[in-house]
Amino acid sequence: MVPHDAVYDRFVISQRQFYLRCDPKKALPEYVVAYFKSPQGQHAQLANSSQVGVASIARPVTYLRSIPIPLPPLSEKRAIVGVLSDMDSEFLKKQKDLLDYVILHEMIHLIEPTHSARFVSLPSEHFPTWREARAELNELSLTAEKWRE
Repeated sequence: MVPHDAVYDRFVISQRQFYLRCDPKKALPEYVVAYFKSPQGQHAQLANSSQVGVASIARPVTYLRSIPIPLPPLSEKRAIVGVLSDMDSEFLKKQKDLLDYVILHEMIHLIEPTHSARFVSLPSEHFPTWREARAELNELSLTAEKWRE
C-alpha cells in the first residue's frame, strides 16, 4: 500500500472516522449500527454532504450528534437486534454454503473437465444438497448467463 519511493518513512492508516459510544439505558450499539446501515441512516449521514470538500462522514462529531435516531422502547430494540443478528447469521451460513458449492464445482473440473454425467454424479458424494445450492446461485444476478451443469 505504501510506495517504496514515498517521501515519508512511516504512515498511519486508519478506517475509523469517528467513535460513537451509546448509553446502554437508551440505545443498544447494535441497534444504532443497524440504523446507520439502513437506507434512512445512510441518507441522514449524507444529507448535508456536498460534492466539494470533506465528505459528510468525515465532518466533526457534532454533525453525527445532530442526527435524530428513532428509538423505540428498549425491549423492541432488543427484538430488532435479535432478528437482524439471526438474519446476518443465516445470510453468512448461506453465503458459505454457496461458496462451498462453487469451490467443489471448480475442484471437480480438475478431474472432469466437462459437465458430463460423471461430473454431475461427483458432487453428491461431498455435497448432498449441491442441486439446491446451484439453483440458488441461478436465482442470483451474477452474470447474464445462468450457471449450468
